Amino acid sequence: MGKKLIYYSINENYLDTLDIALNSLRENKTEDIDILIITNSICEEVLLEKHNDLLYHVVEKKHTSESMAGQNKYKIATYDGLENYEKVIYLDSDTLVIKDINILFDYMDEDEVYTNQGYGSDLSHKTFSFGLTGEEIKQIKSEKKFGLNSGVFGFTKKQIPFMKLLNDFVQGNKHNKLEASYDQPFFGTFMYRNSKTYKQFGCPLHSPDCENVLINNEGIHNSHKNLDTVVIVHFAGQIGLGGMKRNHMIKFLNSGYINTPT
Repeated sequence: MGKKLIYYSINENYLDTLDIALNSLRENKTEDIDILIITNSICEEVLLEKHNDLLYHVVEKKHTSESMAGQNKYKIATYDGLENYEKVIYLDSDTLVIKDINILFDYMDEDEVYTNQGYGSDLSHKTFSFGLTGEEIKQIKSEKKFGLNSGVFGFTKKQIPFMKLLNDFVQGNKHNKLEASYDQPFFGTFMYRNSKTYKQFGCPLHSPDCENVLINNEGIHNSHKNLDTVVIVHFAGQIGLGGMKRNHMIKFLNSGYINTPT
């Protein structure tokens, strides 16, 4: 088995949230998994005081806005050491890992980009896409394409060229002032147009006939649903609510949830 990487992308407003996320990951990972932080030089200096065992990819020299921090997650494609890893998973800093993260890595058995379903509307909604044509929207609705949450995704080494194209697309569209979710509509539109066969991590939270829910994206609203198989609880919500999300994460950890062995 080749090397594996987990990475985050943050700015100053999510430093405390990242600490909680990292603690949960450390408790649920094996030694063969590296951790990388994409950030600015200000955050790197702060993080090195507590986390000098991590890898860092500094892509900004000054303060990073929250929208830019979201868009910077795709700059993993510019990380010099990326070719050293066979499998890579991105996690938002408002995620808790509550079971062995290798469950997700083991699920990545094909050379694909692995995504997870967003909460709510289909892919044509402004939360999940932008700039779609009328024909594309019609096709999405007829095929019932679900919206993609960009807070957790994974890819294999063979998909690095695809990730470079995705990063070029995101960075080339930064001038678009999106109403919601910042990077997520870029992610959804590119995935729809260029990778219609992308894979799902497990099945969506509300799937009636599936017993393999790996990611719960409703952490703020419904963090205790279907924990038997859940690996990641994602406290997804509007960008800019780092303090509120942090409080929800602490509340969940203090609630005595049962970490069910698998």
